[in-house]
Amino acid sequence: MSNRSDRDRPTNLWDRQFSSDFDFPPTDATTHVVICSTPRSGSHFLSHQLHETGAFGYPLEYLNPANFREWARLSGSDDDRAVFDFIKGKRTGRNGVFALKMHYSHLPLFLKLEPDPQRYSFLHVSRQSKIDQAVSFARASQTKSWISDMPEVAEAHYDWELIFDKLTSILVDEAKWQAYFLASGISPLMLEYETILQNSQATINAASSFCGIDISNAPPSAVKFKPQKQARSGGADWSKSFLAEGTEKIAGIVTSRAKQQVSKNKNRSGFWAALSGFSK
Repeated sequence: MSNRSDRDRPTNLWDRQFSSDFDFPPTDATTHVVICSTPRSGSHFLSHQLHETGAFGYPLEYLNPANFREWARLSGSDDDRAVFDFIKGKRTGRNGVFALKMHYSHLPLFLKLEPDPQRYSFLHVSRQSKIDQAVSFARASQTKSWISDMPEVAEAHYDWELIFDKLTSILVDEAKWQAYFLASGISPLMLEYETILQNSQATINAASSFCGIDISNAPPSAVKFKPQKQARSGGADWSKSFLAEGTEKIAGIVTSRAKQQVSKNKNRSGFWAALSGFSK
């Protein structure tokens, strides 16, 4: 049984997502939506925009490992499927819509727990400026400030290699999402963060039409939390510096990492050679 007192008194920003203030009366899920994203792509902003329509349930990152552990504690179960059912029971909207958002790293757990992934409508959120996204990702990973009103716990500092690693991670995960969609025969609605910022209502209309959700009569969410565009000082300068230093830095990074990989391969070959000799 869940500990309701823990959920009724959120003490910080992370706790707030588990608050019973965001629960709905028990309703069977008849419409399913998943927002597919990469870090710092604007999916958090979109989730709250959709939530405030009152027609999309509350699409949060339920399968994030830390979040899922807390839901497991609240549910009182150590069975993953039972925990997922518990989440659906709390966060399926009055109109029968259950929605969640996830990064590609959450997909294995989703496929393990969801008996019919094809019943979901897939929304894919990306960002036009991948370098700005990588800068935001690098900064957030340093400061641990992942949303607009979350305080920074450490100072951010410009690090070309860290930004490059985050850029690579974003592009790899984008490619993995596309591979999953193609291999599964899924045609997602493609959304861009910059367009969402310019006209969020048009995005909401497009998403509701795509998912077959009527937003005209949905009561708006009584509990509102509006994340703001997270504009930290230095971001634009970091993007400019990253591009200005790219030609010089990239050669050194690629060469260095190629040498490291060759060294690893040699060590691996030596291990297997030794193992082969031992077995004779």
